[in-house]
Amino acid sequence: MIHYTLLPEKEAGALRLEYKIRILIVLLFFVSSAVIVGIISLIPGYVISSIKENELTSKLEELKKSKEARGIDATIVELKQGSDILRQIQQDVKESSFENAIQNTVSAKLPKAIFTSIQISSVTETNSTSTNDSSYEVLIQGKSATRESLLEFKRNIEKNPIFSKVEFPIPDLTKTKDVAFAIKVKLKKIK
Repeated sequence: MIHYTLLPEKEAGALRLEYKIRILIVLLFFVSSAVIVGIISLIPGYVISSIKENELTSKLEELKKSKEARGIDATIVELKQGSDILRQIQQDVKESSFENAIQNTVSAKLPKAIFTSIQISSVTETNSTSTNDSSYEVLIQGKSATRESLLEFKRNIEKNPIFSKVEFPIPDLTKTKDVAFAIKVKLKKIK
């Protein structure tokens, strides 16, 4: 390559090197300027996200405090207990029969003194579920040692939250001892 310059070769080489260094400096200046502009443009996004994070953290704390104030934790514990009872009933139904599940549910809610004086001979479903009703009617038959224990048994069944309706025939109360009974109860709807 022939160059027609008046400069000696050594000075022309130094000039070319100096030219390349200046181009590199200008290039690095533009790159560093672009990085600085990029960093500066990220600052508003960082500030906004930091403010949003602080707002959400304070809202979360408020929700936790209001949850505790409203007793939601206690409600959750009660729901878990109810779920455990339902799971036990489902397990009883799967393992044994519908009759045993109802007997276990009724006997679990009765005081021991009443349950020992009541003998449940059968628990039967009196009608099948219809399409618009998800509740069961159950006939509980048995024998009570005394009329008073039978009335207490009826009151405890009425207090039990799983039963929505209790039908108790009056003729069952004519005897004072060894009273045979038939109580028709309706289980609440399962949602």
